[in-house]
Amino acid sequence: MGPKAYEQCAGFLRIADGENPLDNTPVHPESYGAAEALLQQLGYDKADLTGEKLVAIREKLQKVAVQEMADKLQIGEPTLRDIIAALQSRAATRGKNWSRRFCAAMCSPWRI
Repeated sequence: MGPKAYEQCAGFLRIADGENPLDNTPVHPESYGAAEALLQQLGYDKADLTGEKLVAIREKLQKVAVQEMADKLQIGEPTLRDIIAALQSRAATRGKNWSRRFCAAMCSPWRI
């Protein structure tokens, strides 16, 4: 599998007990830095994604001024919107069995 195919599949993977709590979210690995910076701006860090603070994080995410925050984080608005949506989703804290099956099917060497 080439690097581009891997990058496309990585966004579908969820690692429930990974070292990085973002591994169990729909946030793409290339956006982890921006996601961590966003959480920091909101007064949290990535470890808070696995605890009782998740509801409060989601409430704060709903109130983010996207244009202003994107400028502050020096990322594009579409990227920020994707990160916010990923962190707000129910999948942000759950491993999804379908993601493994999907990636296994779509990223198998026989399909690429």
